[in-house]
Amino acid sequence: MALWCEWLHAWDKKTGMRRMPKFNIADTAESFAIALLLIIPGIIAWVCVDLTFGIDFTGGTIMDLHFEKAVTLPEVRTRSR
Repeated sequence: MALWCEWLHAWDKKTGMRRMPKFNIADTAESFAIALLLIIPGIIAWVCVDLTFGIDFTGGTIMDLHFEKAVTLPEVRTRSR
């Protein structure tokens, strides 16, 4: 919080312009910890969740057929050829 307040009050009195704060986000341990807090749960979810892909990721064709009476799968396969 102190760095944010420093940035708000970082005015150069000679030029009347805002000075850049002396803060490098890539060098702080807090930014590394935040990155780990975001990455590690994502990796755990990716490994633990069953990734069964739908037809849009595996390729192929879906055919929706509607019949007036019940039919079996072998009947559909023989008549569709």
